[in-house]
Amino acid sequence: MMAFTPAIPVSLRSVALLLLLHAASALAGLAQTLADQEPQEQLEAQCAALLGSGVVPDGQEFYRALTIGTRAECSLTFYAGLRYRLAFSVSQPDVAVVYTLYDNDRKVLFESRGYGNPAWWDFRFDATSTCTLSLSLVSRGRPVAGVRYAMLRVGFCPPTRKDTL
Repeated sequence: MMAFTPAIPVSLRSVALLLLLHAASALAGLAQTLADQEPQEQLEAQCAALLGSGVVPDGQEFYRALTIGTRAECSLTFYAGLRYRLAFSVSQPDVAVVYTLYDNDRKVLFESRGYGNPAWWDFRFDATSTCTLSLSLVSRGRPVAGVRYAMLRVGFCPPTRKDTL
C-alpha cells in the first residue's frame, strides 16, 4: 500500500508572519540604501568646500566604502597647463585618507604620507597625463573597525592671463 502524507494546512497566521518577515527585510534594505546615500551627500558637500569657489569640478570623482587597510584605485586624467586640486573627505573624523598618485609607469608622483595626509592637494601637469590614484584609510590614533566612506573630487583652476604668458 502507498503511504499518504496529508498536506499541512497553511494557516492565515503563517502567511501573515511570512509577509511580515518579507516586508521587514525589504525595509531593512531600504534603510541601508538611505544610510549609504547620506554619507555620500555629506562627503560631496565636504569636498565642494575643500575645492573652494575658485576651483571648477571637472567631473572626476570617486566614492568608495573602505575598511582600514583596504586599498582602492582609480584612473584620473589631467590636461597640460592646468592647475588641479584633489579634495578628499571621509565619513568619520577617526580616519584619514592616505593617497599616492602614480604615472603610467607606476612611478610615484606624490605621496600624502610625507605631508601629513592633507585633505586637499594642488598641482600642475606640463603634459596631458592619465594617472592612477591609490587610496586607503588609516586610523587617527585609537584602533578603528568597520566601514568608512571616502570620496575624492577633482577640480581645476581656470587659466588666468598670467598662466598664458
